[in-house]
Amino acid sequence: ALILSSVVLLQTAFAISSDSRHILSLEQASDIAHSYDSKIPIEVNEEVLKWLNFYIGDPRGRSFMKKAMVRMKNYQGFILGKLGLSKLPLELLAVPLMESGFSNKAISGNGAAGIWQFMPGTARRFGLVVKKGHDERFNVGKLTAAAISYYQSLYKIPDFQKDWRLAILSYNTGESRLKKEIENRGTLDPWAFSDIGDKQYLAKIMAGIIILKNPKKFQFKGEFALPETHVLLEDSLGIRSSEQTKLCRKTSNIVENC
Repeated sequence: ALILSSVVLLQTAFAISSDSRHILSLEQASDIAHSYDSKIPIEVNEEVLKWLNFYIGDPRGRSFMKKAMVRMKNYQGFILGKLGLSKLPLELLAVPLMESGFSNKAISGNGAAGIWQFMPGTARRFGLVVKKGHDERFNVGKLTAAAISYYQSLYKIPDFQKDWRLAILSYNTGESRLKKEIENRGTLDPWAFSDIGDKQYLAKIMAGIIILKNPKKFQFKGEFALPETHVLLEDSLGIRSSEQTKLCRKTSNIVENC
């Protein structure tokens, strides 16, 4: 999957410069990032700090994030419920946030589509129909199920040694390319691969996770925060919570097979 081209263009056109409003220092960002438990190791380096300050402090990045979070309200409960039932990190909610800004109409210049930005070949590989007049990548329910299956398979690849950061990177680069790069470079350090695929992809996802865990701190309004634990109401027991049921009814015209 590739981050939506319009998002890439936005980030390229308004590249981070010395004129950007930097809100946090490296130490401040690190303290915030580590104030919550996370299944995905959260690191704050200069790359992550750059994108975090872009999305919380630069007017253009902040505008993108605010619009994405408004759209996210349509899907958040559904996706968190599915991630919880699949025992995957809830932090993966940051993937569609950064990939598409939660726009279900998103189509990249490379042909990736839907909120999870699946390429046609990947979508077909996970059982979705992609043909003229019928593209199941725009069915949020089916695409989310496919994304979950994909992440489950990526996490189990022996070369990645159950490192969620490498699984996230391979979602962007493709697992074959990342495995080849690991072999060629002789390292499993995820930050050694910032130059392949969408540049600094992992840093953007990390920034997204930090924002999702701390929306009020960054003055984003609404109920966007990720739960502090991975026990998502009764969903961990396979029982749909009343809150989830209510949200499913509310978004029944958006998410199929709720």
